[in-house]
Amino acid sequence: LTVHGEAPVATWAVEAGPAGAAVTLETRLAHARLHVRRTYALAPRDAVLKVETSVVNAGEALREIGWQEHATFGPPFLEGGVTVFDLPASWATSHPAPFARRHRLRIGPKTEFAWPLAPGADGRPVDLRLFPSDEPSGDFTAQLMDPGRTWAWATAVHPGRGLLAGYAWRRADFPWVGNWEEHRDRESAPWGGRTEARGIEFGASPFAQGRDAMRALGSLRGTPVLTAIAKGARRDAVFYAFLAPV
Repeated sequence: LTVHGEAPVATWAVEAGPAGAAVTLETRLAHARLHVRRTYALAPRDAVLKVETSVVNAGEALREIGWQEHATFGPPFLEGGVTVFDLPASWATSHPAPFARRHRLRIGPKTEFAWPLAPGADGRPVDLRLFPSDEPSGDFTAQLMDPGRTWAWATAVHPGRGLLAGYAWRRADFPWVGNWEEHRDRESAPWGGRTEARGIEFGASPFAQGRDAMRALGSLRGTPVLTAIAKGARRDAVFYAFLAPV
């Protein structure tokens, strides 16, 4: 299994929808005992992609999962010091343990902050709306989406290209966003010290630490950090990806 579990290496059945405007993918995860079905659909003349997912627990007991949508941006749309990210967070914190070889943010306990200004490793605040453009670094922060909103969202804008890309989802489905930055820090394959990527990982968990760690945490800021599916039950979720000129 991979670091992200069974789904990335599973075999998926693919079924095209009418006129190629939709596609459905389906797989059964033998180890996790989950049946996953996902449909991507585009409306005519629309720059919005609708993604509907159902997960059925085919196991013999309640199944706790860290359901996370790993939306990731890279060059040329991702450009250090240029591309601007935003989201409606009501609370945020830096990763509680070292996440990379080099950090631009302060890590450990008591690193709570108000989005987008995170405490920097040098003591100065860091504006997380901008991807870094200087020394190599890797960081991860957890953001709690505003509980007063029915819909949460995340956007990225490249001013030079005049383009906004974004995601929208029901806050009840995915209350957390993990903000992952890889800025030429990882030198092992396949990264090679050259990779630049930013993940806006909206989902059920604040940190990429696995189910056992999240189960031990229990909750954070009064919000669950795992989702659970009863034996034989189904969990549905929907999100939207969109583009717009700006």
